[in-house]
Amino acid sequence: MLLAILALLTADPSPDAALHVADRLDLRSFRNSTGPRRQAHLRTPADYGFTHVEATKDGVELWQEDRSWFISLRVVSQDAQGSVVCFHDRAMNGGSYNTEQALRVSPEADGLYRALPEQPIIPGCKRP
Repeated sequence: MLLAILALLTADPSPDAALHVADRLDLRSFRNSTGPRRQAHLRTPADYGFTHVEATKDGVELWQEDRSWFISLRVVSQDAQGSVVCFHDRAMNGGSYNTEQALRVSPEADGLYRALPEQPIIPGCKRP
């Protein structure tokens, strides 16, 4: 596990790095659209039904099966403490929810990535 994390620590993160973080992102660790549905056993995007995965040229999109909602993640940088990412959360069902936020995420002992209180500034990634 440690070797896998170290292998992802690059100056030029790839879409694979985004998939690695997105797959293990603890959605309970920061404000997002899943807040109203939070339950103790739901943590990752897959737990909330984001199971259709599409790689993009600079990150990853995760869609709910009915394509009514999507989240995307782009890794901007990585270091030994974790990753700086741009997280996009959008309703595609006619709703108006559409937000983007820069996050600093860190891998924890349980294997999940949790958002840290630090809010980095990423050009082109709006703050909520």
